[in-house]
Amino acid sequence: MDKLEALLRPKEGQSNPAGHKRGTNDKDITAKIKRAMDLSEDLSAKIKENQG
Repeated sequence: MDKLEALLRPKEGQSNPAGHKRGTNDKDITAKIKRAMDLSEDLSAKIKENQG
């Protein structure tokens, strides 16, 4: 999970030589991935609660 989070976080001082802006699709996909990660963490916590 940490590797995925690192990929999603913007890198400090990251340059964008071509001057491309992130498209709406990229933002939507990133938001959906973050949402999926949150749901996954919630589900993992509930599973651990039920096992213990």
